[in-house]
Amino acid sequence: MTKHLSSSNLSALDTFWQRWPAEAGTPKQRRIRLRLYMVYLLIRHGGLRLSEALNVNDNRDLVFSTSTIHVARDRDVQVEEQAMNRMLSIVEDSALTEYHGTITHIDPGYVRKNFYQAAEACGMPEGTFYAKAAKFEDTTQ
Repeated sequence: MTKHLSSSNLSALDTFWQRWPAEAGTPKQRRIRLRLYMVYLLIRHGGLRLSEALNVNDNRDLVFSTSTIHVARDRDVQVEEQAMNRMLSIVEDSALTEYHGTITHIDPGYVRKNFYQAAEACGMPEGTFYAKAAKFEDTTQ
């Protein structure tokens, strides 16, 4: 059974991820935070699995004109224009020029660790937030 996050939890996470890169103390820290934010957006708005998000080639798999993500070779995912615009701003960020094509190619353990820390920073109980839960909202509340 998949646990769902409440809309308030999702809102808190969205706010956290939007502001976190700007709060980085160094350029290196800002780069990794932008890359993690991209992974979050792919999971949250594209419904991708963590492994799928980490394999996205931002040069080839993101079609900004149609707000489409090509996942593997067998699936296209349509996302909201606002979410795709956030992804575009990350891809176009000058801090990530050297990572084009590989922005989301990050160690999965490192991503999980940072996702858990994001949840903690948002006041969520331990074990509440994991990659799969970021895709869903509990509409029963």
